[in-house]
Amino acid sequence: MHNDRSLNASFKASLESKPTASTTPARARRLMTSADGHAGVRPIRVMHVVGSLALAGMEYGVIKVVNRLPERIQPSICCLRHQEEATRAVLDPRVPVVELRRSTHRNYALVGVLAALFRRERIDVVHSHNWLTYLYAVLGARLAGVPVVIHGEHGHDEAAAPARRLWGKRALKPWVTRFVAVSANIARELEREWGVPSGRIACIPNGVDLLAFGGHLDGARVRRDLGLEPEDEVVLNVGGIRPVKDHPTLLRAFAHARASRPRARLVLVGTDYDRGLRSGLESLASELGVRDDVRFTGVRRDIPELLAASDLYVNSSLYEGMSNTILEAMATRKPVVATAVGGNADLVREGVTGLLVPAGSWKRMGDRMAELLADRERRSAMGAAARLQVETRHDMASMVDAYASLYAQCFERSRAGRRSAWPGSRVRSGGA
Repeated sequence: MHNDRSLNASFKASLESKPTASTTPARARRLMTSADGHAGVRPIRVMHVVGSLALAGMEYGVIKVVNRLPERIQPSICCLRHQEEATRAVLDPRVPVVELRRSTHRNYALVGVLAALFRRERIDVVHSHNWLTYLYAVLGARLAGVPVVIHGEHGHDEAAAPARRLWGKRALKPWVTRFVAVSANIARELEREWGVPSGRIACIPNGVDLLAFGGHLDGARVRRDLGLEPEDEVVLNVGGIRPVKDHPTLLRAFAHARASRPRARLVLVGTDYDRGLRSGLESLASELGVRDDVRFTGVRRDIPELLAASDLYVNSSLYEGMSNTILEAMATRKPVVATAVGGNADLVREGVTGLLVPAGSWKRMGDRMAELLADRERRSAMGAAARLQVETRHDMASMVDAYASLYAQCFERSRAGRRSAWPGSRVRSGGA
C-alpha cells in the first residue's frame, strides 16, 4: 500500500516525465499541436485513454468512433501500454496515438504522466474506457485541469468487482462529468453499484457499419480458404481468447451439436495474445473428438466475409457489455445463439433474432445450435429480423453523432461555467 506522501512524491516526479519521441510519431506530434479549425474556431480536443489498442471489442469500437468523428472534434488516443501492429491498418492515419508503454498494475505514477500529457496537448475532453484506465485517467485529467472528463463502461471480466475497486469507482465519480454506458444493463450497474445518478449517464449503444456488413460479400471464397465445403454448416465465433469468453463451453457445445449435425464445422477467430490459452483449446477439441472440425484462424480482418460464409453465430461469454460481433452478425443477417448475460439480452430477442441460453450450459447451447442448424427457413427469418433491428437501433452514424454531441455539449457547458465565474459575472448559488 502507498501512503499519501509516497503517492504525492510519485505524482511530482512523474509530472516531469514525458513519452519519448519514439513512442509519439512525428505525424502525431504535429497533429496534436495543431490548433486551427474552420472559421478560426479551434476543434475540441478529445483524448481517449485505453490500456492497449488492439483489434478487440472495446478497443476496436474506439477506433471506429475516432475514424468517423466530424471535423469539429479532434480525436487522439493514449495507450497506457502499447498499440498492436494490426490496428495501424484500420485506424485513420490522421488520428494521433501516444504509447506510454507503462505497467498498469498499481502504477500510480501514471497519474502524473497522464497529467503532463493532457497539459502539453491542451486536451479539452478526456474519455477513459473501463476500469483499467478509470483511476489513472480521471485523476490525471483533474490534476491537469482538463475541463471535461467522460468515462465509458463497456463490460468487465468478473461477475462482481472486489470491494476495494468498488470503493474506488464510487470515490472518483464526483470528478467525472458524464458516464457512458453501451447498454441498458451497464447503465443499471452504474446506478446500482457505482451510485451514479441516472441524469449523469448517457446510454449510447454500440453501432455497426451497415454498408460494410450488408452488401454482397464473398463467403464462398472464405469457405474455400478454410477448407470448408458448400454443404458444411458453419458456426462462427469472433473474439479474443480470454477466460471471460468461455471458449471451453463453446467447444463442448459444438461437440454436442455435431453428434446430430455431422456436417457442422466451428470457426474460431481471435488470438490469445500469447497466453497459451489457444493450445489448451486445441487439446480440448482433440479430447472431444472434433479437432478436425474446428478452425482456429487467429486474427483476421475479413470479418464481413467470414460472417457471410457462416450459417450461425454463437457467443458463449460469461459477461458482455454490448457485443460488437453480435451486432455485426445481425447486420449480416445471421441468427445468434448467445448466453443470457449482460447486454446480450438487449440484442438477442428470444425466438425472433436468435436464442438465449444460460452461461456455462454447454448441453443447452449445443441443443439450440443443432436446432437452428437443422432449420434453414427459421435461420433465414431470424436473420432478416436481426438485420431490421440493427438498422433501426444500431446504425454507426447515429452512434458517432451521439458521441460528438456529448463531447460538444459537455465542453460548451464547461466553458459557460468558467465564463460565469469571471469577475463581474453573476454566479448562481446552490447545487446543480
